[in-house]
Amino acid sequence: MIRVCSFFFNVVFFALHPVCAQQSFQTYLNDWTSNEDLKNASISFTAVDIEKNTVYAQFDKDRSLIPASSLKIITTGTSIALLGKDFNFKTKIGYTGNIENGQLRGDLHIIGGGDPSLGSPYMKNVPSLDSFSNIIIQQLKKNDIDEISGDLFIDESYFSTQSVPMDWQWGDLGNHYGAGVFGFNIHDNLYALFFQQNQTMGNKPAIKYLRPEIPYLQFVNEVKNDHKYSGDNAYIYCAPKSELAYIRGTIPIGSKTFKIKGSIPDPARFYGLYLKDKFKKNNISFQGKIKIERTKTDISKVQFLLTNSSPSLVEICKHINEDSRNMYCEVLVKSLAKRIHDDPDTEKGIQSIIDFWTDRGIDPKGFFMRDGSGLSARNGITSASFANILRKMYVDKKSFGNFYDYLAIAGKTGTLSNFGKKTAIDGNIRAKSGSLNRVRSFSGYVTNADKKMLSFSIIVNNYTCKGSVMKKKLEKLLVALAESKS
Repeated sequence: MIRVCSFFFNVVFFALHPVCAQQSFQTYLNDWTSNEDLKNASISFTAVDIEKNTVYAQFDKDRSLIPASSLKIITTGTSIALLGKDFNFKTKIGYTGNIENGQLRGDLHIIGGGDPSLGSPYMKNVPSLDSFSNIIIQQLKKNDIDEISGDLFIDESYFSTQSVPMDWQWGDLGNHYGAGVFGFNIHDNLYALFFQQNQTMGNKPAIKYLRPEIPYLQFVNEVKNDHKYSGDNAYIYCAPKSELAYIRGTIPIGSKTFKIKGSIPDPARFYGLYLKDKFKKNNISFQGKIKIERTKTDISKVQFLLTNSSPSLVEICKHINEDSRNMYCEVLVKSLAKRIHDDPDTEKGIQSIIDFWTDRGIDPKGFFMRDGSGLSARNGITSASFANILRKMYVDKKSFGNFYDYLAIAGKTGTLSNFGKKTAIDGNIRAKSGSLNRVRSFSGYVTNADKKMLSFSIIVNNYTCKGSVMKKKLEKLLVALAESKS
């Protein structure tokens, strides 16, 4: 009798153990959401057992919330599936006319292909702004061109004139994270502006210099000094194609130079002036005009000198997800629209993404996309949809490749390099974080204590604590998820 009862107890215990463990994390999750700092917040959490395709734990999983930059996962994954992992962007340089006695008797043409990585200061394995320009100079020299009699045409017709999504806020547009998308992009459409700090609170720090220089861009400096530990609270207000930028906010007092980052409002015009200066420094005579083309170049008349190819789409998507590049994501949305609808319109690209996932069984209710990067505060998605999308990306290697490997690693790489160090998620979580004002999110993959792979999404809107405090709360939640048992 004792043996029978013992056997019965063991059977019951081991049968119920996975549920008990799951309920244990569910209890932790429920307690976590009842924190005072989350009293006024909206929270959505879902974790899915990838192998079983079942919900592992959830809290208000069908609540649609603003995901911020986590949305990049959906944009990059869909782009890999629809454009192909080996897709790349091409920028072509050529000329019309003919070459005689060292003179190009015609025009030089740069035909943009939307490449977001061209001349990037951050992405690996691409020529820098200066190196790319030197490649052009070398090709001119190789073809015995030391004088250009005509004009420099930069064709930016690859994409439409709508360079930023319609719902982006005015306060974002002049800053590096609000850079627009053009048919010709260069240097991440990014510049650095340096202030000379001083020690007087409330004083105005002087603008010292710009790198790279943008000769046509003028600044109205309304920045003031704040206390030593106040950080970067200066914002640039500048519309695409504008020649005037307002800078407002504060930087810390000090005695050094202080850098903020802005978005180049007209990359084609900037690069035309940059290249003209390179011509002068390399003894190539050029007295013509810089002309920005909105009409597609007739390539049948162009003799090409070189074609610059971007890294593969997989490399670009990995860079996007690790370092959270907004402009790159918006390029992908337009590229999807161009491929599927032959019209590089942001809204058509977004609809292509939603249609793609609807066809794969994701409920479109509560799935609202207004851009590809997550900068818009009008985006919305449920954690259930997000976690299930992640699961589908993980299991469908044919469409998405090893998408797990294209995300930042907690405690190791990218924007997660300082997240979860020396905890159960260090090196264990692959994810994308997201943050806006009163918005924090994490979405990705984690292996739990029973070696089960889970896809998860946690989105929190309208918490009342500081963002840094909220981040620590999320870290504790995800550590508990990693330490839980199935």
